[in-house]
Amino acid sequence: MSATLPTRLFTMPAALRDLLLAWTPLAEVDIATGPRRTEALEGLAVAADESTSEAMHFDLLTDAGTLRVVADATVQGTGEEAIEAARARASELLAETIAAVSQAAGGDPTVDDSVSWSGPPYRFREEANEATLIGSTGAHYYAASVTISYGARIVQEA
Repeated sequence: MSATLPTRLFTMPAALRDLLLAWTPLAEVDIATGPRRTEALEGLAVAADESTSEAMHFDLLTDAGTLRVVADATVQGTGEEAIEAARARASELLAETIAAVSQAAGGDPTVDDSVSWSGPPYRFREEANEATLIGSTGAHYYAASVTISYGARIVQEA
């Protein structure tokens, strides 16, 4: 007998990754659900954050949770110009992530029917802001994240 946990927490990272891979503005971006691939010049990492399941009625549960998407961007150059360019690229990646789940932007808030809804409230966070090297050339690395909320109704199987 195999038990299933009453949450979308374990399936949502892959579902969101698939949605992001299909989102045209992110087609060339490295998107992972595992450890962040910081060797790439830019990328997105999708991870489950937390989830709370509550009984609604007999075998019906509500699942409310969050996913965290981290955008990594590395830009050649040093100084404030490189810092601003890296920050701007990370911001673009996160804006496209939000658009992909935003019905108003033509996205899919159900993440291909994985959940009832996803979207706000969003929480943003700076993850890293540091000088680095690309080969022997100076560069700037910047990472930021957005936490996306979601909700689902789950029917418990007997």
